[in-house]
Amino acid sequence: MADENRFGEIISKCWGDAEFKKRFIADPKKILAEFGMEVPEGLNVKVVENTEDTMYLTLPPAPPKPKGELSDNQLDAVSGGAGNVAVGTSPTLTARPAYVNLTSKLKLATSAGLNTCSGGKECVPW
Repeated sequence: MADENRFGEIISKCWGDAEFKKRFIADPKKILAEFGMEVPEGLNVKVVENTEDTMYLTLPPAPPKPKGELSDNQLDAVSGGAGNVAVGTSPTLTARPAYVNLTSKLKLATSAGLNTCSGGKECVPW
């Protein structure tokens, strides 16, 4: 079973079982493990609940800063896409973080008859 389905089961159980919901908020790693979703060692998991007037969004961590800077010659070579930086001479560059298209997710949720976990109603596992 896909993790999305397991997560959906957890959310559904939280809606119908207040004691289970308290356990999930208090120890999410344990509950996730009970549903076959192991959390890597050293990774902390926190659960927050949206309410009628508050919606929580997660902000991903910033990518690591590049080590070193490009030289003027390297900048000239790549400016405007006019050239290439030689392999092995450039500093380590990181990929930009992945962003969630919230509008798309909300449209999908609405079309599926779901909302964003507010007030104990149905929820979309993101």
